[in-house]
Amino acid sequence: MAIPPGLYDQLVTASIRRELNRLADRASLESLEEADAPDYLARHLAHQIRATLKAVPNADRAALINSLLTEDSDPVESPPQLLKAVYSPPAPPIRPFSPLSFSNLIMNSDGEPRLGSELIREMQTADRVLMLVSFIQWRGYQRLKQAFEELAHSNKPVLILTTTYLGASDFSALNAIAQLPNVQLKVSLDGTRRRLHAKAWLFERNSGFSSAYVGSANLSGPALEDGIEWTVKLSEVEAPHIINRFRGAFESMWEDPDFEPFDPFQPAQCDRLRTALESAKPGSTRQSRPLVFFDLAPHPYQQEILNQLEAERLDRGYFRNLVVAPTGTGKTLISAFDYRRQIPASGVRPNLLFLAHREEILTQSIHAFRQVLRDHSFGELLAGGTQPSSYRHLFCTTQSFLSRLQTEVATDYWDYVVLDEAHHSAAESYERILAHLRPRILLGLTATPERMDGKSILPWFDYRVADEMRLWHAIDRQYLVPFDYFGIHDGTDLTSIAWSRDHYDAGQLSALYIGNASRADLVARQFHEIYGNPAEARALGFCISVDHAVFMAHRFTQAGIPSLAITSQSPADLRSQAPGKLRTREVNVLFTVDLFNEGVDIPEIDCVLFLRPTESSTVFLQQLGRGLRLNTGKNSCLVLDFIGNQRREFRFDLKYSALFGGTRRKVADQLESGITRLPGNCHFQLDRESQKQVLANLRTALRSTRARLVQELQAFGRRPTLKEFLFETRYDLDDIYKPGQDGWSALIRAAFPAEPAPTGADLELTRQFRHVLHIDSVTRIKRYQLPWTDRACTSLEQRLDLMLTLRLFQGRTTLESSAAKSLLESPVARAEFLELLDVLLDRIHSHSDESPYRADWPLYLHRSFTRDEILVAIGQSTAERQGTSREGRYKIPNSKIELLFVTLDKSDKHFSPTTRYEDYAVSPTRFHWQSQSTTSESSATGRGYIEQSATGAEFLLFVRLTKADAFVFLGPVHYAGHTGSRPMSITWDLAHAMPAWLFDRAATLRAA
Repeated sequence: MAIPPGLYDQLVTASIRRELNRLADRASLESLEEADAPDYLARHLAHQIRATLKAVPNADRAALINSLLTEDSDPVESPPQLLKAVYSPPAPPIRPFSPLSFSNLIMNSDGEPRLGSELIREMQTADRVLMLVSFIQWRGYQRLKQAFEELAHSNKPVLILTTTYLGASDFSALNAIAQLPNVQLKVSLDGTRRRLHAKAWLFERNSGFSSAYVGSANLSGPALEDGIEWTVKLSEVEAPHIINRFRGAFESMWEDPDFEPFDPFQPAQCDRLRTALESAKPGSTRQSRPLVFFDLAPHPYQQEILNQLEAERLDRGYFRNLVVAPTGTGKTLISAFDYRRQIPASGVRPNLLFLAHREEILTQSIHAFRQVLRDHSFGELLAGGTQPSSYRHLFCTTQSFLSRLQTEVATDYWDYVVLDEAHHSAAESYERILAHLRPRILLGLTATPERMDGKSILPWFDYRVADEMRLWHAIDRQYLVPFDYFGIHDGTDLTSIAWSRDHYDAGQLSALYIGNASRADLVARQFHEIYGNPAEARALGFCISVDHAVFMAHRFTQAGIPSLAITSQSPADLRSQAPGKLRTREVNVLFTVDLFNEGVDIPEIDCVLFLRPTESSTVFLQQLGRGLRLNTGKNSCLVLDFIGNQRREFRFDLKYSALFGGTRRKVADQLESGITRLPGNCHFQLDRESQKQVLANLRTALRSTRARLVQELQAFGRRPTLKEFLFETRYDLDDIYKPGQDGWSALIRAAFPAEPAPTGADLELTRQFRHVLHIDSVTRIKRYQLPWTDRACTSLEQRLDLMLTLRLFQGRTTLESSAAKSLLESPVARAEFLELLDVLLDRIHSHSDESPYRADWPLYLHRSFTRDEILVAIGQSTAERQGTSREGRYKIPNSKIELLFVTLDKSDKHFSPTTRYEDYAVSPTRFHWQSQSTTSESSATGRGYIEQSATGAEFLLFVRLTKADAFVFLGPVHYAGHTGSRPMSITWDLAHAMPAWLFDRAATLRAA
């Protein structure tokens, strides 16, 4: 058989191997992964059987099939028959025209079933209906009204998700459907943000023959009968993994607090829905977002942050808290809502100080607080020449505070202090202010915890981040618009530009760019080409200097694109008029240096131009954030990044990890193999030359050879701590503790010969430190930080010590009692271990552990453990650990406790749609888990899950993202329900809600 060139995804058979041998090295092969093997092999077998059956007379087919089965299999009757229904008299139910066991494409074509009639028949025979549509109109509802009413008569549940997008839904239709007793309707009322385009239906049947319809059809008359609509019908028999994914994604969206239950019998809810629909209509003169802030209700994600702040203060005793959230997600409003909660029943408002480094930020902040407090006289401004009448509720620039207030006001005068754009807190002026103030509550707000000037901001907030939402989270949740990023090579050579620590020399860069007409014209040409119609643009261009901004504005204007340079040197009236000129498109581009980095809100901006190398993730995120704010009619932000030939010191990974997360190696892998980690609806593209430059830079950085690490160390001029080195150079622990490397002490000795030389015993230990990098339990770290001397310890502490020994000696059981002894006898390794523990402690989300699950089990909620550590923690012996099955469950002998081990991404090499969606978090308190393939609902194991409440069985859930990660302990879970058998798909309720950072990892099916 000839094999034509092209892409394949096929098992290699004997005939294919013969042809491949002829093709020599022109074929790309890879091993079949264990997780995917059953599906690939079953598909191949089905294909072979199908081909064989076609050549066999019908009378012999059943016998042939039965001959292939084992004795305990289920043979087919001869002659073959199809079971079509099991029903109550008098007659079998009406069926959909398309067979339930085959998928189909429905096109509303002549002579074929119409979508509307198929949906009616599906509804009439379903046990539960899940429905996801952008809008619901009266005419569409009327066509399906009888089917809806029949479902109500049979008390079959119907769950519907929709939005107010474009105001296209008819309130009368929503109201009528919601009044049916079996219907639960949830609506996202913010139609400007939740632009739901999915149109899908799932008709679930207890028989296992469910059907899903996915396509372009909403619940409207044209969609169901008249329009040209293409809809794919998917059969659970043919595509069970897609049905499972549909079900899981729907359940995740159903739990999303953005979708609010609609009760048609509540007049206030009816009025709210009508207002939302009217406001969302194109051209509406109503306030475009009346339901977000003007009714004084925070967004769900803002409420989560507010709840977390309350828990930090009341449960953990932390009153200096840092909140990280991207520009445009309403951080100032979070502070206003939080301040409002501090007002006691007496109504006396606490003294407030709101600090920022720009007057524009303060002006907007006063407005936000006044809206939340419903008091348009609240707060006074102290900035420049303004003089407030009182300091009680003060919005103040840092400069004004230092020059006028530091000596006038007592350190504890203000009860509540907000530090906006808190990444500036490491600057000298901020340090002086924070060292002076002693408020009861300090709240820091920032888009990024990374420093601006090389110093950490965390010491001012007890080395903790109270709550964090990164850029990709905000876009996924549609609190910011998605971006279309284009990296464009501009032909400039930056390799000879002077480099100082972590940035280029600004003067030399400016000299290179100013007067470079060919580069400026390239920028204008690419802007015109990619944007399409520059006259419609509202763009912001970030330059290296004032002169560069002036030069670019001049070149763009000459190219027919009206532009202005707005910098700190611009006249005050021009600075104040510029945003209005951009809004009205009197100018299409504003070029600046850093004036619009933060604080100034122009939500209409729909394009950002990066015209200088931006390595700092802090600056990059702030500048990018200028274009990501939501605005009516704005669907995305165009990002044009002009890339030159960079010095090898330049760190592309810092900028790109801000876009889609991950370590340097993961960023490189994404760029090389294809971006799969982008937030929803975003686009990322590098032109060929840019990709070549970026990947070459990243590969060089990834090599991070011993010689390069030593060189970086010597640049300090002194011996830094491990924490300092990682913080300053932005290396990862994985760079220090690569397999085969000797660790931190050996690097220090190579860079500074006067430092103590590690012995062979030291090196034997430090090489193993890579096995403890996952530790994130405060209790464990503090235990290991104690002096390693002989001392009495509890059973829990003994197990903690044994867990460490197990990691350091990798299962060599003769050494299981020697971790303390080895560290005592190896002073250099012990000192390095303490430095490593300091770094690990600094990385922890929350600096307090919950109580252990049991008094003698050092298992702490939402902390990471390897499988062997978990078994040590529960007291299993060496023999029991060695004999443990590697499957996903472990029954503790002589107990009612079973451990469930879940790996979310079971594929090592690529995306696997058949295994990726078996296990996932539905919500912070609910988890979907698939049992082993042999577990039936009637088996002893299956009954054990179902009958948990009656038997008192305990199930503990441990989850990891990939096989390379440690497991995170999610705590006890309780059976909530299941579907299917062999395997069973079980829904567990968690006794303890997952924190947001953990839910983001586990919610692999959460819809954007």
